[in-house]
Amino acid sequence: MTVLVQHPNQVITVYGNLESASVKLNDWLETGDKLGRLKTSAGGDHEGVLYFTVQQKGKSVDPADVVPFD
Repeated sequence: MTVLVQHPNQVITVYGNLESASVKLNDWLETGDKLGRLKTSAGGDHEGVLYFTVQQKGKSVDPADVVPFD
């Protein structure tokens, strides 16, 4: 499952490889809101790997260029 979040300035963040989503189409999100749940690993004892990308104006960009990581 994949969740896309639209931000200002034509920025879209993509969160993939989810087991389930906690949001629905057109939900308004606030900082810290839960988007979904990661799949567990094949063994079931670890969370899976999150696929994350940032797109601006339809092109992939370095997340550090548009998202503050403090």
